[in-house]
Amino acid sequence: MLSEVHGLLHDLELSVEKYFSGLNCPELNAFVDEMIGSQGIWELVWTLMEKANMPKMQFFGAVLLRNTIVSYDCEQLRGEHSVFRDKIIEIISTVPRDTFLSSPIVKKLFEALAQLIFRTSGVWPEAIRESLLLITQGGESDTSRCSHLEGIFSTLVINERRSRDVVTFITILAEEFKTVDLSFHERQLTKEFISLNQSFIFGILQLLLSGQTTESVKKDTIHCCSVWMSTFASSTTCVMENTELMDLIYQAMHRSESFLSAGLSCLITIFEDGGSELCSGRETSHLLDDHVLQITLFRPVLEYLVQCHAQNITAGITWEECDQREIISKFAFLLAALAEKQLEHLVRRALASGNELNEAIPVIFQMFLIPFTLSGAYPRDESVSDLALQIWFSILECEVDDSSSMDGINSDMGTSVLRDCHTSFLRQSLLKCRYPHNLKDFLQCWPADEREQWFKLRGELADTLLAAYSHPLSKPWFIEHSDMKYLVEAFTGSCGSAWQDLESFLYVFTAISEQLIHEFHHASTVAHNLVSKLVHHLFQVTQVVLQQVTSSCAGTSKVDDLWPSRSLLATKVLQMLDAYSPVLICLRSGSDALDLAPATQLISACLIDSARPTAYGELRVMLSMTALRTLRTFIQNLFLTGDETTEILNLLDHFASTPKSLAKDVELLASQVTGMLVSLVPEELVTAELIRRLTGNFEHSLMFSRNRYTHDQYNNVCAGRNMSRIDPHQVDQFLHANSAVVEFLRGLSLALHVEVHQPQPTNEIHPRSMRKPEALQLSHDIVIQLHTHLIRLLIRADLSTWDSSCSIFLNEVSRLLQNVFQATDAPFHESAPYGLLELQLNLLNRLIQLETKNSGPLLDLVWVLIDHLAPVILNKSEGPVPRRDDLLKLVAQSLRRIADFLMNTARLGLYTCESEMVGSASTIPLSHPIPAIWLLVSAQQISEQIESFARFLYRMLVWRNNDEASDTSTGLLNIAENSCTVGSLTGLRVCLTVAFTGMCLPEWSTAEPCLKLAIAVLQRVVNASAPDKASLITPAFLFETHCHLVLIVTKGALPRRLITKFADLYDVLSRFVPDKQFALLGFLLDCSQTSVTDWEWLSSTPHLQALLSEVRTAVEKASLSERHRFISTVTRGCIRHKILTDSITAFSNSCKRICVNS
Repeated sequence: MLSEVHGLLHDLELSVEKYFSGLNCPELNAFVDEMIGSQGIWELVWTLMEKANMPKMQFFGAVLLRNTIVSYDCEQLRGEHSVFRDKIIEIISTVPRDTFLSSPIVKKLFEALAQLIFRTSGVWPEAIRESLLLITQGGESDTSRCSHLEGIFSTLVINERRSRDVVTFITILAEEFKTVDLSFHERQLTKEFISLNQSFIFGILQLLLSGQTTESVKKDTIHCCSVWMSTFASSTTCVMENTELMDLIYQAMHRSESFLSAGLSCLITIFEDGGSELCSGRETSHLLDDHVLQITLFRPVLEYLVQCHAQNITAGITWEECDQREIISKFAFLLAALAEKQLEHLVRRALASGNELNEAIPVIFQMFLIPFTLSGAYPRDESVSDLALQIWFSILECEVDDSSSMDGINSDMGTSVLRDCHTSFLRQSLLKCRYPHNLKDFLQCWPADEREQWFKLRGELADTLLAAYSHPLSKPWFIEHSDMKYLVEAFTGSCGSAWQDLESFLYVFTAISEQLIHEFHHASTVAHNLVSKLVHHLFQVTQVVLQQVTSSCAGTSKVDDLWPSRSLLATKVLQMLDAYSPVLICLRSGSDALDLAPATQLISACLIDSARPTAYGELRVMLSMTALRTLRTFIQNLFLTGDETTEILNLLDHFASTPKSLAKDVELLASQVTGMLVSLVPEELVTAELIRRLTGNFEHSLMFSRNRYTHDQYNNVCAGRNMSRIDPHQVDQFLHANSAVVEFLRGLSLALHVEVHQPQPTNEIHPRSMRKPEALQLSHDIVIQLHTHLIRLLIRADLSTWDSSCSIFLNEVSRLLQNVFQATDAPFHESAPYGLLELQLNLLNRLIQLETKNSGPLLDLVWVLIDHLAPVILNKSEGPVPRRDDLLKLVAQSLRRIADFLMNTARLGLYTCESEMVGSASTIPLSHPIPAIWLLVSAQQISEQIESFARFLYRMLVWRNNDEASDTSTGLLNIAENSCTVGSLTGLRVCLTVAFTGMCLPEWSTAEPCLKLAIAVLQRVVNASAPDKASLITPAFLFETHCHLVLIVTKGALPRRLITKFADLYDVLSRFVPDKQFALLGFLLDCSQTSVTDWEWLSSTPHLQALLSEVRTAVEKASLSERHRFISTVTRGCIRHKILTDSITAFSNSCKRICVNS
């Protein structure tokens, strides 16, 4: 055996070198898998560990040792634990400490020792104490000299290496306990075993912290304490030792900055990993109180660090260069962890009088605010404001139930502390949401990721402000600060220098608009007064900003220095107008009615201003998008007059006709808004040029221009012989043009559909404009013309040239048609003309004939057309039904294409497996439903096609006509079969092929739609006539189906949602000849108690014989009783769904069960 091991070392050394060089090394993984259960594994491990001069080999040996102990039989480990222990500690003492792998090797060896202790604790009660003594003595077996803590410490003081080993072992013991693979009962026993040694371990750690050890060892000891106490925080056996140990850590934190950093890291770990248990019991709650008292003593330190940071900002020192950055960040993390885990406890302490925390509680709540008070802008000048927001949110979410109202409550003091905390956070939020002072630097010099982080923080601040407004202790602050009169006056008189203060106030009250409007509509007097005051000031600001923007646009084409600040303020004004638009309708009536003209004028002015050339590209897009979103809201609420609508529509048309005047995102939103405006404008001339340009761009992007190719090149493209060379620019152009049309249709559809639900004007509410009948008629005509033109363009397009980008192309066309159909089908529209229906049928015919590998997007597009055409054509009850036969023939043709594809694929599968069959593949008859085994030969190639077939057929099967109930017997598939000569039951047979093949594919995303189809088609067959039922549900079909279902279930790892689907499938299957299925499953699972002659004869078929062999191999680990229980459940019928799913899960688990000794 020894010679065999040495023979492996050379090849193993090469593989290990390859692994460390960063190359993929599958042979190394294969070697480990092969050796891990062999007899020679221990000899190999010890041989590798002896190679101290080859660190890489020794590291691999240490990894192999740990994995072997984890997977080795526990009984053998218990019998030889002392041998393994001595060898491991001996090797640790001999590992050289001067290589880059020294520390990883030692850690892996300690991990192996920890795993050995966990698995042998029942027969090795002194495992931890003995291991620590051996490590202290460097592996010497005589431990009598240092059996007490004093002896251990005297050894550790003079030997730093052994001190580190002891600390490393204790740390790894706690870390490994978190990840060890033990049952719940075993874990509890192991935890009790460790708790018996806690006093001994705490004694060692206290001696290391209080003695004359080096600073480096003390820092490692502090880290060890954090890991240990966070892992075993719920243990109350050593409360005094725990407190004494933490006192030593807090004392060290006051001595030096390095100890302060290490101590903060320790506290963060304790509160994050074990903090939720620090107040779980009476004893441990005192531990938390002690922590709070100690942490508050560091308030002067934290405040001093904040002052130093402010001085650094003034001196131009960046956050990355700041010496205090690490300590400040750790303080913020600590306070965030304390707030997240223990805030409810702290609030209770704040409300309770007569406790020792009376002085500490106000201090700790004041410390919560400090990370939010750092100078500068996030994240360039500081990066802890996000943690401060987490603290604030925790405070806002904290709720103390009524049970806290007990004797000893000092609600006045506690409420005052909490109110001051809430108010301080709100006051500071006004500063934190301000734009940076150097706006030009922020917009032009900051990296994009830093600006993104700043805006993200601002968004999180808005969520927090909304929560704050709903809190009773914060709400009064908003009422007190709602009067912005002085801010408006200051801004007006200072020519823009006070814009940041005003913008931040607008931001705060925009953030709470949702809740404020909700209260306004529920007749809250406070909310009504607050909204009225805010809107009054908002329109004052609107008029001032409008005047400035108008003056700037009229004065010069050059952007002045105030343009960025003015644009940001205008953006916020528009956002607030948009947010408060639901209440503007109510505030327009009465003697103090609002004049909305300045708001709409500001929208127009901002659109013009954002189109001016400027270096601030992102700001220009932001202003444009905000103006368009606000305009969209105003259109929906009918805030615009007819003249304003026409003016803005002409403005958008001008921008659309100006090359590169708008960014792509802005252009798309402008297209949607344009579609909404069209429904308000009765003049055809205003919209004709706009529609022409929109469709012209789409047509140009869809058709290849001859000018870009020679005659031969163009012919090759049109002939489809140059499909792979489609110009990527052409694809981008099409995507953009298609999106513009889609957004226009979406806007028009939205406006036309809203018209039906638009409330009639009352005496109190007078919309500034109502949609005129001529405008609605024009909108209807535009939709029909646009619809017709788009369909004609798609029919004329050379679709073959798009094959290289067919998936993208077809998805975009589906999106286009869905929106054009929605716009055409507005509730008050008349039926589409017959000519348009003919065009749609022609397009459907072209798509069905299209040859492409992207069957999924193609079938989705085909279904969009069928789903639109079917109810229109099939509902024509007067006279002969126009084009009914044409539609149903196309439906049948799509079914035939699916059936032919499956047949050809199955034939290829037959030829692939011809050598395993009896006879020639060409002589085997194939018909639907096709045995899945022949299709699964090409599983990787057909997964996407099968998934798309399943979606398409399911839609056909469950389609319902208008208000009819969804029923597979009245589905489109049934109508097509009854009307066309596709053959009786052909569609159902194809459905069975697709459904029961797809559920066997390895991708769950494919199996799920196939399961839905299988359930739907079987529900249809249940209601079929007896001859049809017998023709479809044949013995061979049942045999193969149950084989595949058992193989899927025994494979394991089924998602819960699919187990539910399989239970539904078994429930439907059980309605067909349940007695025969019971006998069949008994035969398949090799536990039959009845005659199985028929099934034995059927299993002689070669492919079914192979399936049967696989099934019996898959279930061999399940007992006979488990197999009988599964069979009786899934074939019973009329059984509770939960019982069925539990039975499938239990049977799956029993089949993949692994024996202990395997």
